[in-house]
Amino acid sequence: MSGNDDVVQALFSDLVAKLKWADEHIRQLEACINAFLDDAPHRTIVDDDVRAAESFKAFHDSRVVPVPIKILAGETVYQLRSALDHMIYG
Repeated sequence: MSGNDDVVQALFSDLVAKLKWADEHIRQLEACINAFLDDAPHRTIVDDDVRAAESFKAFHDSRVVPVPIKILAGETVYQLRSALDHMIYG
């Protein structure tokens, strides 16, 4: 392997690691969001069920997004942006 190949391999390896870490955050985020939404009286909304939609909205209007969801969302975006930066700037 030439020196350039080693550099490319190292950059690619770092990029893959960042994407894997972002993917892990996405899985954790999905679990947190699902747990948050499972508390709702109606988990899914059918387009023609106005009463269920109003109930869902009323329930969530007063709720605050939990801190772990906010942190995981931020970390996920950060890792994806970092991977993009890594691809562009090495």
